[in-house]
Amino acid sequence: MNLLVVDSTGLATDVLLRAIKAGHSVKWFMPKHEGERLPVGDGLVDRVDDWEKHVDWADFIWTADNLNDMEKITKYKKKGYPVYGPDSESAKLELDRNYGQDVLKKAGVKIMPYEGPF
Repeated sequence: MNLLVVDSTGLATDVLLRAIKAGHSVKWFMPKHEGERLPVGDGLVDRVDDWEKHVDWADFIWTADNLNDMEKITKYKKKGYPVYGPDSESAKLELDRNYGQDVLKKAGVKIMPYEGPF
């Protein structure tokens, strides 16, 4: 499997090393921090400077955390790319309580009474 990982902090290192050990091909994007490229995983995992150039290569795209590129991730999800992880929609569910409660209600989930907006 070709795994593309978008990870803003390097927390996915262990999972990526396990994926490689299991025989998967991995490409890992981590943005620069304060203008500097973090050396996390250097020599262990294939690092890429532009994750969008690799979306067609990937069998699976994992966004490992809440990241800066949520709008781009959402765009690829809507196009049908195999993306797993947070995007704009999941952030809205988490950050906008009224919206999240409304989604749960529409899905038939019983929720505690609340008064919004929060």
